[in-house]
Amino acid sequence: MCLPFKVNIGNFLEAAARGADTVVMAGGAGPCRLGFYATSQREILRDLGIDLKMLVLEPPKNSVWELGGILAPLTNGATTVKVVRNLHFAFVLCKALDKLERALSELRAVQVTPAACDAVWEKALHLFGQVRDMSHLRQTEHQVTELLSKVQRRDTAEPLRVALVGEIYVVIEPSVNLHLERRLGDMGVAVLRSTYVSDWISAHLIPNPRALLYARNLRNKARPYLRGFVGGHGLETVGKSVIYGEQNVDGIIQVMPLTCMPEIVAQSVLPTISQHFGVPIMTLVFDEHSGEAGLQTRLEAFVDMMHMRKRTVKRGVVSGSKAVLRY
Repeated sequence: MCLPFKVNIGNFLEAAARGADTVVMAGGAGPCRLGFYATSQREILRDLGIDLKMLVLEPPKNSVWELGGILAPLTNGATTVKVVRNLHFAFVLCKALDKLERALSELRAVQVTPAACDAVWEKALHLFGQVRDMSHLRQTEHQVTELLSKVQRRDTAEPLRVALVGEIYVVIEPSVNLHLERRLGDMGVAVLRSTYVSDWISAHLIPNPRALLYARNLRNKARPYLRGFVGGHGLETVGKSVIYGEQNVDGIIQVMPLTCMPEIVAQSVLPTISQHFGVPIMTLVFDEHSGEAGLQTRLEAFVDMMHMRKRTVKRGVVSGSKAVLRY
C-alpha cells in the first residue's frame, strides 16, 4: 500500500484514542488505490477492535446535494439552512488558510529572519482557530495581512521559482513530504504549489464554472503528452507541468508516494516536457523510510544547478537549443 494509506491509519488510531467515533475522508475513482482506502481501512480498524464510522466524500454524480446525505449523520438534527451555512463558512475558512500558505511559500524565499514565516503561520493558525463567524474571519484576515507585512524582506534579485506538482496528499502534507516547501524557502526558492485543499473541494465536491474550465484547460495542455485519464492526479501533473513550463519557472519538482501508478505514468512523460520547455524536472518519491539527509542533498544539488543555469542564460551562453534536464 502507498504511504498516504498508512499515514491515514495512524491518523485514525490517534483520533480514536482521543474519542473520535466518525471519520470524514475523501474518496476517489479510476485506477488509483484511493478508491479502496475506506473499505480496506475499515477492515484493518475492525481487526484492531476499533469501530470508526467512515463517511466518504465521493464526487457527486448528479447534484451537490448528494453530499448532504453523506454528512447527515453529523448534523445532529440541524436545519438544512444551518448546515449549508456552516459548510460554506468552513469552505471560506479553508480558502483563507490556503491563501496564507500561498503567500508564505513565496515570502519564505526572501525573509531576512530565519523562521519568520513559520512564526506567522503558527500565529495565524491560532487566530483562525478562534474564528466562529464571517465577520470575525474578515477581521482575522486583516490581522494576518498585517503580520505578513511585518516580515522583513531581503532586497535582492528575484528568487528562483520552483513549481511543486504530483500526488495531492504528498504535495499538501508537510509531515509526509518532510517539509519540502520550508526547505526550499530556506534555500531562497519561491515555491508555486500546484494544488490546495480548497482547489480539490472546488473541483470535486462543489464544482463551479471556473474550476470546470480550469480542469478542461489542464486536459488540453496534457493532451499532446498524455491523452487519457490514468487515475489519481497523473493527468493534472502533466497538464500543470506544461503550464509551469509556459510560465518559464526555473524548475519543477514532482512528488509522489512509492508505487503510485498514476504518478509513475506521469513521470514517464515529464522528460519530454522538460525537453520541450527546457525546464529542469526532478522527481522525489516518498515512503516511510525516506530520509531527511538524502532529501536535503538532492534539493541542494537541484537548487545549485538551477542557479548555474540561470547565470548561464543571463550571460547569453545558452542558445535556442533545449536539452533534457531531468534529475
